[in-house]
Amino acid sequence: WSLEVPITVMSSWQPPAIGTLVMVRGKLRAGKPPQTAAELQAKSEAIPIEAPGPIDAGANALRNGLQQALVGRPIDSAALVAGLAIGEQSAQPQELKDAMRISGLSHLTAVSGGNLAILIVLVVGGTRLVRMRLPMQIVITLLALVWFVILVRPQPSVLRAAVMGAVVLVGMLSGGQRRGTGVLAISIALLIVVAPELAISWGFALSVGATAGLILYSPAVLQWLQQKFPRLPSAIQDALAVTLTAQLATVPLIIAMGSTVGLAGIPANLLAMPVVPAVTILGLLTALLSVVFFPAAVF
Repeated sequence: WSLEVPITVMSSWQPPAIGTLVMVRGKLRAGKPPQTAAELQAKSEAIPIEAPGPIDAGANALRNGLQQALVGRPIDSAALVAGLAIGEQSAQPQELKDAMRISGLSHLTAVSGGNLAILIVLVVGGTRLVRMRLPMQIVITLLALVWFVILVRPQPSVLRAAVMGAVVLVGMLSGGQRRGTGVLAISIALLIVVAPELAISWGFALSVGATAGLILYSPAVLQWLQQKFPRLPSAIQDALAVTLTAQLATVPLIIAMGSTVGLAGIPANLLAMPVVPAVTILGLLTALLSVVFFPAAVF
């Protein structure tokens, strides 16, 4: 039989590069639907049949380059940069994951919709600086979105943000309405049709919940902060509005997951917020430099 279904392969050997076509022999048993159709306990080494294509090979080179450039850095710092820039979480110690979760910063251990928003702002800003026409701006930004999803791999929050970004960009091109609630609803519908397993993904639910909270409630929270704390700088008011709204919107989901809810997440996120764009941009720049001039990437 020739099938295309998700299978979890358990083995003692290192997995091949992403995009490699391999042949494996082993014992097959039922998986855990809808995430996987089956589980395969490998009884032999994977035999490579076909190397990754040019797109996968390029993404693998960037991932490996960033990780090589981070060698020698403090373990926690290197692990967080790799997680925030390219979604690579394999090197993160369990103690670090636990600390980030307790402090309400677990979303910063991997790529999220916020990183993709930073990329969109960068690309759109760059295309406007060189005075490109709107259709070309949108095409280049869409290509950057696809490239970023391939680089960081299609995680639930990244997929949600990428589809939202694509819908907004297409709406800009067609001159249509770009209201946030409508864009979010269309994005969810498209993703659930294409990838039904996202319907029971906690990561996807948290991402959608935080985004819905920002769209629906952040303007009202910002207005309340401006009235109650008029002397606060506008940048801090904006940051507080975003942090409070995202935290409050995801509280019901966090409780449903069985996790604890603490107030530490609000000041922790406020302190971390200015650093996230720098880590994202410098991390991606390091990945690009690693395949061009490695010493510059290390620097």
